[in-house]
Amino acid sequence: MLEKTIIFLYSRLAHDDFLAAVASQTFVNYRPVHQCLNELLSVCLHFAKFALEGPGSSDLSEMSDEDGGGGRRLAQLCLSFSRQSGLLFQLLGQLRNQQAGCHLAQLLLRIDFNRFFSRHGHDVGTIA
Repeated sequence: MLEKTIIFLYSRLAHDDFLAAVASQTFVNYRPVHQCLNELLSVCLHFAKFALEGPGSSDLSEMSDEDGGGGRRLAQLCLSFSRQSGLLFQLLGQLRNQQAGCHLAQLLLRIDFNRFFSRHGHDVGTIA
């Protein structure tokens, strides 16, 4: 019985260490980054809903203001996404001076895996 208790305690400690490592590597404890990521995901969700509920046009870029405001809504979503992603990279740039090290580089690599942000004016390489 005592051996099972000791094994459980070691497992629990290992799990606690794992959770602490994951939290530090994802910057969820840094409130501004957490809030910015939530806002970005919200904009993405609104875009997906907009695309599903759109006026039947599969090409959203051809929508104009004459179609009931679809073009305006799309422009607002694009602007919100651009602003939030810019803010995220500013916040991550501030973390560079802290002890973020390789975790920050890994996060940036994951965010910019397809070079979308690099191609759209975010200088991801200088942050890490």
